[in-house]
This record gives sequence, structure tokens and C-alpha cells, in this order.
Amino acid sequence: MNQLQAYQFIQYNHLTTLEDLQKVYDSGAIICFDLEDGIVDPMEDQHNEELKNEARKQFHRLYKLLREHIADCSIGVRINSIHSVYINDDFLTLTGKTLEVILLPKIENTTDLNQNLQKLMLHNIQCKKIIPIIETKKGFENFSEIIKSCETIINSYAFGHCDYNLNIRAYPFFHQDSWEYWKWINYLCEVAGSDVEIINSPFLNVENKNFFTSMLKYIMEYKKSIKGQVTLSTKQSEWCKNNTQSEYDFESFLSNKNLISVDQNQASLLIAHYEKYNKTKGLTKYNGEIISLQEYKASKKFLEENKQTIELCFIGGCFPVQYNILFEDLFHQQLKRKIADTFDLNLQINIIRYERFYSLNEKLNSLIQNRKIDILVFHVRPEIFLRFTKLLYKYTNEKGVIKWALNFPLFHVLRSEQFDILEISKRFRPKSKKKESKFHPFLLTCNYLFGIGIGNYFFAVRKYQKEIMKMKSFCDQNSIKFCVLGPNCRNGNVLESKLCRFFDRKISKFSKNSPFISGFEELNVLHPVNFENGIHVTPYYHELIAEKLFNFIKDEVKNSLMK
Repeated sequence: MNQLQAYQFIQYNHLTTLEDLQKVYDSGAIICFDLEDGIVDPMEDQHNEELKNEARKQFHRLYKLLREHIADCSIGVRINSIHSVYINDDFLTLTGKTLEVILLPKIENTTDLNQNLQKLMLHNIQCKKIIPIIETKKGFENFSEIIKSCETIINSYAFGHCDYNLNIRAYPFFHQDSWEYWKWINYLCEVAGSDVEIINSPFLNVENKNFFTSMLKYIMEYKKSIKGQVTLSTKQSEWCKNNTQSEYDFESFLSNKNLISVDQNQASLLIAHYEKYNKTKGLTKYNGEIISLQEYKASKKFLEENKQTIELCFIGGCFPVQYNILFEDLFHQQLKRKIADTFDLNLQINIIRYERFYSLNEKLNSLIQNRKIDILVFHVRPEIFLRFTKLLYKYTNEKGVIKWALNFPLFHVLRSEQFDILEISKRFRPKSKKKESKFHPFLLTCNYLFGIGIGNYFFAVRKYQKEIMKMKSFCDQNSIKFCVLGPNCRNGNVLESKLCRFFDRKISKFSKNSPFISGFEELNVLHPVNFENGIHVTPYYHELIAEKLFNFIKDEVKNSLMK
């Protein structure tokens, strides 16, 4: 198995020696000097110019030392943004030098990239590899265009996840232990294709060998476009070089990090640790983990804004954490921005996922012990309704074995309520889906029709009605504004779509005493609501629901502001 190339960003100053650099060289890493975010005084901006001048001076010294004593070593430099006041001094520093790598931060469009390339040529800076860094929303949106504009001279791009978190206003940040991070990576790899390589963003928990090595294994097995890894220690670089194998399943370390709204105490602690242990550099090391300058800035901003806050709890399934929609494009993040931009309020999002009903009360009671919820949106999930309706139910048991069972809910035979798919899926990797036979749509329709014939459809409706009544009662007791969001359309076959429409109407009539938002949208060629699998909804649907929820919540916000 091939190893990932390490790009190690070193901490350097007037005390840095040839021996220090030799250790990095021996690890197989490209020795990277940072002139950008790593060279700042986070507490006193007026010192930055002095710090950067000193960093350039030390880079001159160490560059000369390396070329004289380790002639074949690879040297990389991350310069400041093309829009920075420091960029011209960076180009003067690099004039006439030969580098293996130059990293260009905050590239958002082809203009940014071309300006950098022109400056490099103007200053006669020789470089074997130029690596633009994608670390803003605009950079993501223009990534395909950026690649095409310079595909003959640039075939490597890096991801800067800390700057990206800051740019999209995510807080706390999503690091490599979150599914949200890997959605970003998936997107970059898909756009890049097989001919362009991606450099993975640094992993800040520098002492966590188990996670880091399991991540390297995962990347090499499943993310072929990733050819390099930014490292922050010689240990990390050695793990890349030695191709250290891990016995751990990388995906078992991951979780959705956007389920519970941010805690102010967490932000305060991060700020305190950063300031206490910072040594006038962009990064702070505390308890074996790096705290980035960007997350420090985001923490400060979060506490200083002092906006009025509204806490919303959304109860649903995969929709609020959908795997193929970027975090910032999920409906609740669009809603959050709409509320902030319209009312200058902070909408805090709390998410409870449910696959079966029996655990809902426990999850909700646990949440309100730590949060004062103002608004609760209960999403009626089509998956559960359709599962109840079928005669035959396919499920995965606690050992990860696929089983079939008859569904007779009227006689209390309901296997779907015995196994929590959300929990089981964390322990068992689903097998690749086999190609369905041409008879599958017919068999699926029969499964629904037989289930309807024995009364499963009516049971499913009544079951959801009872849950809505419980939720409404809970909200009334706790002075929480309650809203029901109806099911979205499933179009695995024609009957599924009709069942979802009927179900949406039934729930609408039953919810007449509570605000109801229809989730059903007719199939539309111009604006499809589902992807090809007929299950997962499209970005258009997320935009639609964000707008519908905004129209409901804005009246509550106005009432809140008037109090």
C-alpha cells in the first residue's frame, strides 16, 4: 500500500538548528515554513508585522542552511493570501529561490490563482509544485472552475478545514472525528476526479496515534484522490512514512457533531486554554491537542456577539444530518442564517434522531435538562410509516445479520420497533447493495398492498397520531411552541409516492390544533425533490423546507422580540 506524502509545518525561530530540520527530513516529510496564520500574535495584532519580518529573516537563514547541508531536501512555504498586506514582502523573500512546494491560501476563484501565478513568475520564484488551498465557501463553489483554469500546470489542492469552519460560521468546529468533515472531503474528491490530488487538512490531536493511523488507512483504501497529509509533528510524519497500520475501524471514531447546540462554557474554556498556553504564535498546544487560531477567533466572536438566542429542537431521522448534503447546505443551517440575517438573532439548533418511537421521550427529557427549548419541530418520517405498512419487514438484528419478519402490528408483532437502525449502523458496515431484479418494483408493490389489506396502513396512521399527541402534550407542559412537519415524498415506486401524499393529508387533518407544515412536494422535473434512489432529498428540498420553517418561525421571533 502506498504511503501518503507528509507536508510538515514546523515551528521555527532563531533557536532552530540544522539538527531540528534533519529530524523532519529523516521522517520523509516536505519541510514546510508558514508565513501566514502560524506567524501571528492572536492577542495583539499590532505585533504581526514584526513577527512576520522575523519569520522571513529566519526562513532566509534556514533555507540557506538546508541547501548547503541537505541538498536533496524538499522545502515548502505557505505564503499569505494574495489580498493580504503582507503578500508583497513574501514574494520579495522568495525571489530567486527554488522550492519544491508553494501553498497559496484562501484561493476563491481563478482571479486569485492567476494573480499568484503572475507574481511568482514576476519574482522569478522557481517551484516544482503549486498547491492552492481551498478554505472558503466561495472556493468550494468555484472549485471545478479553478481546476479547469490551470489544469495543465496545477494538479494538487489542499483543504484548510479550520479556515473553512470559520468562513461558514460553524461552531464548534468540525474536525476529522466528525462526519461533517468527511462530507467536505467527499465533495472535493468528487470534483477533483482521478487526475487531481487532494492534500488532507492537519489533524490537530497530535498525540492520538490510533485515530491518525486509522485515518491514513481509511484514506488509502477509500479516498484514492488524497495523496498527501499536512502534519504538525515529526511523529505524524513518521506515521505517514512508515505506513503504520491500525487495528481500529476508522469510522467507529466518527459521529455527527451538529446534534446539540453549542455550550458557552465550552467556548470560554477554549479561549482560556488558548490564551494561557499560547506563545505568540497562531497555534496553541494544550493537553496533547492543537487549538487553532481560527477556532479561537470563532469562540471569541461567539461570546462577544451577545445576541438574543432562540433554541430550536428538530426531531427527525437522516434528513437533518443527510450524508450527501454539505453541512452548511442543510436546511437547518440555511434557516439559522435566515434568522440571523433578518432579525440579528442566534438560532441554536438541537437535533434528536429517532428510528423507533419508544426511545423518544427519554431523548427529549435528557435534552431539556440541559437546554431551554423554545420551539420543537417534529418531523413525521416516511421511512417509519412505510415500514409499518409493509407485510414483510427486512431488518438487521443486534449481531448485524439481515433478517425477514412478518409485520402484524394489530397483533403486536412489529419487529421494526425492536431494533434501532441508528445504533446498529454504528457497529456494522452495511454491505454494498446488490443490483435489484426487474421484479423488485412489483414485489415491493405487493408487499405494500398486502400490508394495507391486513390493516397495517391504518395502524401506522394511528401510531403517528398518538406520538403527535404525546409531543403536543409535552410541549404544552413545558411552554414550548410545537410544530409538525409532514413527510417528504418517497418515490421508490408509484405506490410509495401515493402513500406519502395520503399520509401527509391525514397528518395535516389530525394536526389542525397545532401548526402544520406540509413536507410533501409533487415530483418535478425542473426541481427534483429526491435523488435517483428515491429516498434522499435534494439540495432544492433543503432550501424549500428552510423557507417553510422560516415562514413559521418568523412570527414566533417577532413575538419574542416584542416581549
